[in-house]
Amino acid sequence: MLHYIGINDVNDCSLLIFFIFIFLNIFILAKNQSKAYKKIENLSKQNEQYCLREKLRSATFFLNSTLNLDDVLDKLLISLKQIIPYDSASFFMEENSQFSIKAAHGFKNMDAIYKIRINKDEDLLFKEIYKTYATLLVTNVK
Repeated sequence: MLHYIGINDVNDCSLLIFFIFIFLNIFILAKNQSKAYKKIENLSKQNEQYCLREKLRSATFFLNSTLNLDDVLDKLLISLKQIIPYDSASFFMEENSQFSIKAAHGFKNMDAIYKIRINKDEDLLFKEIYKTYATLLVTNVK
């Protein structure tokens, strides 16, 4: 490279030092880029955690605005959608050995949804949920 730009009286040692200098600069730049990327990644995670905390705080404030169970469940579903996006969701509650929907969002025929009754002793899925106290998240309703 030095020959092409007109510097002909350079010995072999100078070229080696020149290339070492270039490689050291490349290494330092790569290290700085790596540090910057890690910092951006950490800031992104912190921002996601802050947004989740803010959504939870907002949902808590929203839920504490009423003592009516129907209103609380409706507000809970609305708040839940901000934290865990869903197409449709419902809350079942047990009454007289049956599960009935107390709150629902995102369904086309809401009147039919609120008429659903499931016997806890006959339906295997709800029987298992009732025994284990586990949350059910259905990703493929079909």
